[in-house]
Amino acid sequence: MLHSLALLAALLATAASALPTPRSAISYQMVQLRGRNITLSTALASNSKSPTSVVLLLHGWPEASWMWRGLVDPLLADQEPRLLIMPDQRGFNTSSRPADITSYEASLIVADAVQLVKQIAPGQKIDVVGHDWGGPIAWGFAGLYPELTKSLLVLNGPHPCLWFDLLREDPVQQKLSQYMFMDDSSFGSKVLGPDALVSYLRNDSAKSEIDDWFDDTTAAAMRSSFAQPGATDSGLAWYRANIFDSKLNVATPFGPDFPKKRCALGQQQLPKVQANTLVLWGMNDVSFDNEANLKLEEWVDGSLTIKTYPNATHWIAQEMPAGVAREANAFFRAQA
Repeated sequence: MLHSLALLAALLATAASALPTPRSAISYQMVQLRGRNITLSTALASNSKSPTSVVLLLHGWPEASWMWRGLVDPLLADQEPRLLIMPDQRGFNTSSRPADITSYEASLIVADAVQLVKQIAPGQKIDVVGHDWGGPIAWGFAGLYPELTKSLLVLNGPHPCLWFDLLREDPVQQKLSQYMFMDDSSFGSKVLGPDALVSYLRNDSAKSEIDDWFDDTTAAAMRSSFAQPGATDSGLAWYRANIFDSKLNVATPFGPDFPKKRCALGQQQLPKVQANTLVLWGMNDVSFDNEANLKLEEWVDGSLTIKTYPNATHWIAQEMPAGVAREANAFFRAQA
């Protein structure tokens, strides 16, 4: 099966694209993580044979490495020798898809990212980028592994402890998160297949005040990814394992005692992030109480910069890839 970014290139001749398909050379590895029964399909792109800057980009749901395609060229256009590591995280696209819901606990997914970096860029501190569910994974990576983290960049991805606090305490976040009960349901397993997901993102894109970015190329990559056996449930397992304690059809409403876990990463308090942190947040995100999710000062010991974009939605990297890349390049250079 074609890798997701390769599929985009193959489709370019027949489908107009609102998002730029990378011109940079992209290689693909099926990386068997040492000591873990997990293989991650990983897209790699670089502007140098000896990169001094390594950037790990962690996607969310319902995504895969193909959602970074608008950032590849502008990130590599920077003069700094750079390597981009863009895995399909466990459960997505052609990466390993364990059957057990507990296999999608966020702490395990953070450990995937750590081992991937150790194998591809041994001995290097990296810039970590996360969007959506990739946000909590990136927060966890930076908080738990300061020795591996040069900087943290978050794009509309909640802090795993603050997010769970808001699910317990914030009526606005509770209301906006009701969709998660569908994600946890047996009915969701039946209806949230590739057609529904393409329709969902196409509708979101059409509402954008910046750019209707969801094109036929993206739709084709998404259909290919989520048409694979088990792909619907393995994606939804991220919600089921971390919010609903690996149980299906939970009816307990969000409130003081639910979610039960302290954080999306488990029972323990996540250490404060020591690295400098940049948060780019689209304020038209309808999945989050945006203002509440940006009260991040207590979670970062390094410098914290938050930049908000009133017209951008949850899909900020797709709506404004050049602007996101410009901010990212300046931020990464400042850490050198």
